[in-house]
Amino acid sequence: MQYGQGYGAQQGYGAHQGYDAQQGYGAQQGYGMQQGDGQQVMWRIYPAAGVQGHNQFSGAVSALNRDRFGSVCEKYGAFPYALILNDERILSRWNMVQPVQHVSRSQAAVKIYPDGNAVLTSNGSCSPTLWRQQGGAWITLYQGEATYLTDGCQISLDAQNPEAAVFTLAQEQGGGYGQQGGYDQYGQQQGGYQQGW
Repeated sequence: MQYGQGYGAQQGYGAHQGYDAQQGYGAQQGYGMQQGDGQQVMWRIYPAAGVQGHNQFSGAVSALNRDRFGSVCEKYGAFPYALILNDERILSRWNMVQPVQHVSRSQAAVKIYPDGNAVLTSNGSCSPTLWRQQGGAWITLYQGEATYLTDGCQISLDAQNPEAAVFTLAQEQGGGYGQQGGYDQYGQQQGGYQQGW
């Protein structure tokens, strides 16, 4: 995968601000429950603090996304990120309004599995990825660790400054089943990464 130059997205959005139908970001922009190709949106990733869309990834999109996006730049260029079944979004240094070197170009991945559940995997080689339930303490995920996500949870890219680059996830009606506790089908212990940050 090649990386381009520059930041082409708007900055300064708060969680869920500016994305309702009254402000033009509803179904008119393709963010309704049904995409133009009939694929149902299961989850959305919104900017909460210090993050933005970007145009750093270049190249062609996968077959899954070819009817939704013209390029990888378009897929990552604007919020909210709308995810369908079997879809994945990489959250990276390039999403940060003020990028830092200890956040990787592929810090974390949010993947939507066929059962509708969203799973966060930390890919950061220099520092961990953080996540929390809404209003809770940050929980650390080290490289290669994964956890299920629930509606309203948040992800932070910057473990050294957790509030600097935060995303909020929203589950659409009919999304995943909110798996909790025990071991998941991907071999990861759920609720086992309870280190506060």
